[in-house]
Amino acid sequence: MSLARIVALFHAQQLRFDARRAARREAEALRRAGRDLADHPLAAADARLQPLFAALRPHRSRLDRLSAALATSLEADHADYDSVVPWLRPLVVLRGLCDRAVLQHQLHRCRRELDLCYEALGRAALASPMERLRPFDGEPRPPWVRVLADEGRALGAACWRQLHSRFAPRVSALAGLATGWWVASRYTDSHLRSVVNSLGISRGGTHVVSSTTYKAMSFWLPILAAAMCAYLGDRLARAIRRRYESGTSDSAVQNP
Repeated sequence: MSLARIVALFHAQQLRFDARRAARREAEALRRAGRDLADHPLAAADARLQPLFAALRPHRSRLDRLSAALATSLEADHADYDSVVPWLRPLVVLRGLCDRAVLQHQLHRCRRELDLCYEALGRAALASPMERLRPFDGEPRPPWVRVLADEGRALGAACWRQLHSRFAPRVSALAGLATGWWVASRYTDSHLRSVVNSLGISRGGTHVVSSTTYKAMSFWLPILAAAMCAYLGDRLARAIRRRYESGTSDSAVQNP
């Protein structure tokens, strides 16, 4: 019971973490959409978005002023640093650092407020997307993008069919080749070759068997390995189809 409770608490914490991450991603996506809409003339002409644009303009103007003030502060430091006596130069540097620290704090707060405005704008546009897309016939993408996506999916499906037909049926053949390599690398029908291979002069089998046994192993074992691999693959495919087909038929019976 304690283990089940610990597992439940772990899953609950993981769900909360996933929910917070999804919320952050949603907010970032809405902010990006709001930034794009803020510079779009069609969105600016929408009467329902005018209150959001009115709240957005002061923050953008303030952001421009603070950015200009930050650049001006740095230029003033450069000018004053060369014009004062050497012992006053540390004061010029300290003054500039303090001034720009305050400006950076104000810029950070202004950007945060601006992001909230962008997020609200993106959320408002998402509430009625078809109105935003009326000039584009209700489609968020140009027609050529949809055609390109469809053709890309068709090309990917064709490539997958070719790869599947070329590699999947050859698994049994690969098993036969692997078995043949194993026989050749482990067994031999020559005592001299066995001694040479054991000394590392050449590569090959070190276990000596009769010529009849070696030929039988080289011929029958790869065939047996390929047949077993094909058999197991066929049984696995049938089991998967039976499982999913039965699940589909049961759901169809339960939900006629």
